[in-house]
Amino acid sequence: MTPSTTAVSSRPLCSVITAAYNSASTIEKTIHSVINQTETNWELIVIDDGSTDETVSLIEKYTKDDPRIHLLMNKVNRGVAETRNRGLEEARGSYIAFLDSDDWWEPEKLQKQIAFMRENCCHISCTGYHRVDYTGESILSTITPPSCMSLKDLYKKNDIGFSTAMVENSLAKTARFQTGELLEDFLYWLDLLKNGQEALSLAEPLAFYRSVPSSRSSNKIKMAAARWRVLRQRERLPIHRAVPYFLYYAYTSVFRR
Repeated sequence: MTPSTTAVSSRPLCSVITAAYNSASTIEKTIHSVINQTETNWELIVIDDGSTDETVSLIEKYTKDDPRIHLLMNKVNRGVAETRNRGLEEARGSYIAFLDSDDWWEPEKLQKQIAFMRENCCHISCTGYHRVDYTGESILSTITPPSCMSLKDLYKKNDIGFSTAMVENSLAKTARFQTGELLEDFLYWLDLLKNGQEALSLAEPLAFYRSVPSSRSSNKIKMAAARWRVLRQRERLPIHRAVPYFLYYAYTSVFRR
């Protein structure tokens, strides 16, 4: 699809941020899913975090043909938090969406989600998504988040699929991803939902999340320990409040899986 002159020259309606590291086997599917969006007024900011494979050369093929796609490169590996923050700094769109370099979207994702946010006057949203195996061929499960999530809801369980999230630019830039944490996206959502903000969910599954067995999130014990530290040390919840939240999380996210 060829971008229109208006879409390229004016401020993009949506900025898509993708952090990439050694993603040669998946990044093209990710990029294609943005190019194929029915909403064409977007910019895709791909930040390479010092890849040692063919990731950069693959991305460059698309930047040559589509001025909406921008490649930024970290001189050294800075980690996913700083890489995403660099994308936040560069994003110009009225909305900011996040898409990991091994995930992809349905063609109507941006169009439907922006319409949903406008209709509901919300500042942060997410959608349902399919969890697939690493080959991307088999759907393992379909996740439908709650219709509305507050800060207290996130204390119990993070139901915001990262590659489904969309945030108004002015809100998205009030926080940054935390370096050196196991739960970068969770901490970012917590910061955004402070001061009474809520995240609304479009139930329709509009994204595909590739389940990677060797990923950090697959180590449920480490993730549980990190979450407990967040509740007690970062959020400073008293133990009588932290324990019920943690037990709910442990039951739904650790033991049931």
